[in-house]
Amino acid sequence: LVFNLKRSTIRQYASFEGRFNMLRAGVEYIKEMQGGHGVCAVSENYGVELKRERTMFSGLPGILALDNATDPADDAGRMGIDTLKKRRFEAKAGLQAHCGLDRDPDAKILIFIGRWVKQKGVDHIAMLAPVLLQSHPEVQIVLAGPPDD
Repeated sequence: LVFNLKRSTIRQYASFEGRFNMLRAGVEYIKEMQGGHGVCAVSENYGVELKRERTMFSGLPGILALDNATDPADDAGRMGIDTLKKRRFEAKAGLQAHCGLDRDPDAKILIFIGRWVKQKGVDHIAMLAPVLLQSHPEVQIVLAGPPDD
């Protein structure tokens, strides 16, 4: 038994392709209790992919795409390589200034963006950073994101 549920309940609501599946339980709950409304995907493309390729999501009226929460840059059209290189170095210098790093156009910047939790591997970064920085002095490390949920 799982969570004190009867086998028949598990088979009906929490089994997918012959295996126990908690995601299926969530989808079935949404179908029955919310009329199929309430499923979100990380992007419009991923939502379309889920509906097309995952039979578990069939029967849902739609999958809402979450906004990426970033402000996409205006499309400046075609730019030459010189313009792109200039912008890249300006952006690098801006990041270095913002983060209090040495301004070094030749630096290799490693960037982690995400929650600062063990689940995301921040503990590995902390463990490896001293060795990496000592053996590769051209490297700079930037960690950005919330400390936890």
